[in-house]
Amino acid sequence: MTLSERLVAHPVGLLAILCAMQALVWTLAPALTHSAPPLDVVEMLVWGREGVVATYKHPNLPGLLLEAVRRLTFDALWPAYALAQACVVASFIAVYLLGRDLLGSSRALAGTLLLTGIFYYSWPTPEMNHNLMQMPLWAWTCLALWRSVQGGRLVVRACRGPIVVCRSVPAMRRAGSCRPRATATPGCGAALRERGPPAGGPVPC
Repeated sequence: MTLSERLVAHPVGLLAILCAMQALVWTLAPALTHSAPPLDVVEMLVWGREGVVATYKHPNLPGLLLEAVRRLTFDALWPAYALAQACVVASFIAVYLLGRDLLGSSRALAGTLLLTGIFYYSWPTPEMNHNLMQMPLWAWTCLALWRSVQGGRLVVRACRGPIVVCRSVPAMRRAGSCRPRATATPGCGAALRERGPPAGGPVPC
C-alpha cells in the first residue's frame, strides 16, 4: 500500500496533517515576514489591554483572548498568529465532523481539504479579528445543532452564548433565527421547538 493510499484509508491522520500544516505555515509566515502586526491585531490588543467586555463596535472576545495570550507569552507577537490559526483549525475539525456524519469519512475529508482553497481560510487568517473568531463558533454551532436534532441532546442553547459574545446584534438575530430554519430532517422542527427559549431567556434584538 502506497503512502497516499494509507492516508486516504486513515482520514483522521490526514486531517491532523492538514491542521498541523495550516497552523505551522500561517503562523511562521507572518511571524518571519511582518515587521508589525496587522491593523486589526493592533486594535484587538489595545482593546484587550483595557479589559472591556464590549466596545462601540462589537463585543470584545477576540481582544480578551489576545490579551490573555499576550500575558501568558510575555508580550511575544507570534502567539497572536497562532491563536488565529487555532480558530481556523477548530473550523476544519468541525466541518470534518459534520461532513462525516452526513456523507462519510472520505467525502468529509475531501470537503475539508477544499476549504484550503477558499481565500478566507488562507491569506487573511494572520489578522485575528471578529470575522476570524466567528468561523469556529458558527462551525461548531452547526455541528451541535445537527447532533442535537439527531440525538435529542440539549446542546444548541449552550453554543449560542459565545457567538453573541463574539459579534454584535446581527449575530444575535442570526443565532435566534437558526432554530426554525433547521428543518431538513423529518421531525427536526418539532424537536427543536420543544427545547424552549435560549438559556438565560430571550436575546434582545
